[in-house]
Amino acid sequence: DYVNFLVPGFLVTVILWSGMSAAAGVAEESSTGVHDRLRSLPIPRAAVMAGRSMADGSLVGWGIFVTAIIGILVGWRPDGGVAKIIAGFGLMLVAGYAFTWIFIFIGLVAGNAQAAQGLSMLVIPFSFISSANVPVSSMPGWMQPFAANQPISVTINAVRGFMVGDVDQLGVGHTLGYWTLLSLIWCAGILLVFGFLSVRR
Repeated sequence: DYVNFLVPGFLVTVILWSGMSAAAGVAEESSTGVHDRLRSLPIPRAAVMAGRSMADGSLVGWGIFVTAIIGILVGWRPDGGVAKIIAGFGLMLVAGYAFTWIFIFIGLVAGNAQAAQGLSMLVIPFSFISSANVPVSSMPGWMQPFAANQPISVTINAVRGFMVGDVDQLGVGHTLGYWTLLSLIWCAGILLVFGFLSVRR
C-alpha cells in the first residue's frame, strides 16, 4: 500500500530534481555568450526561452518515465484505469513544463552554473514539505496549511487520485476535479509569472 502511495509522490517530485539541470544549463549559455548570439538574430526574444523550456520539459518527461519504470519494478501498480493513468501522466508533464520556467529564471539571474545549481536548491524544500512521502495530516500543525496548499502537494493529490481512480480513499478531502483544477491554476500562474520574468530578463 505504501508503494502505491509513495510512487506518485516520487513521480511529481522528480519534476524538481530533473528541472534543476535547466538552471545550470541556462546560466552556462548566458555566461558564454550563447544568448547574445541568439538575440542578434531576427527572432522573437520569447523564442529563445520557449525553445529552451521545451527541451528541458522533454528531459523532465524522460525523468518521469524512468521513475515510473523503477516504480513498477518495486511493486507500484496503478489501478485507476488507462484513461485516468494517462491523464495523471499528462498532468505531470504540464506541471513539469511550468516548473521548468522557474529553473530557467534562476539560471538567468544566477550568473554562472555553480550559483544556479545552488539557487535551485531553494526550490527543493517544496518536495520535502509536501504530501509526497507522508500524509499532510501527520505533519506538525503549523506546517500543514503550507504543505497542503503548495503546488507540489496539490499536483501530487491530483496525480494520486488519477492513479488510484479516486481521491476519497486518500483522505485529502475535495474531489479529483478540485485537485486537478487547482493544479492547473498553479501551473498557469507559475508559467505566466516566470515566463514573463524570464523573457524580460
